Formats: sequence, structure tokens, C-alpha cells
Amino acid sequence: MITEEEILRGMNRTKFDMLCRYDFKFFCERLLGMNEMGGIHDFQLEWVDLAERNRNSVIKAPSGSSKTEIMGVCYPLWVMYREDRKLEILLV
Repeated sequence: MITEEEILRGMNRTKFDMLCRYDFKFFCERLLGMNEMGGIHDFQLEWVDLAERNRNSVIKAPSGSSKTEIMGVCYPLWVMYREDRKLEILLV
């Protein structure tokens, strides 16, 4: 288990929270600890940008490119982290 001090790495809690709310890459790598295989890549950030700009999206990418992990786990967690209201998400 990772401690709060290990996650914050000396950063102010308010600044950390603000960065997590507005920076998907920071949220995934620092809060969720997704640093294997180079962390979050540019092509994965493009998926998130696509999801942010469109109500419906289709992502076609090779197996092993973390489609499910990024768009099925990390992105919904990030959206819920940013929302102040109760939010329900359905994954199909």
C-alpha cells in the first residue's frame, strides 16, 4: 500500500488536487501509480481528448495498447474525481 506522503512527494495537497483535476497524465501517473511501460503515452492522451470533445467515440487500436485500462478504468475515475456532484457511469 502506498502512503499519502509517497503520493504527494512533498507537494502541497491543494496544488496536487488541482493538478489531478486538470491533468489526466498527472492523475494517472501520480495518484493511480501508472508508471509501468513509460506511464501514459501521447496516443492515450489523444483518446482522452477525443472522449472529452465527443459524446460518443470509437477507439480502434491493437490489443495491448491499454484501451480498457485507460478508457474503462482511468478515464471514468478521473471524470468522477473532477465532478462535484454524484455521477453514474455505465460501461458497455
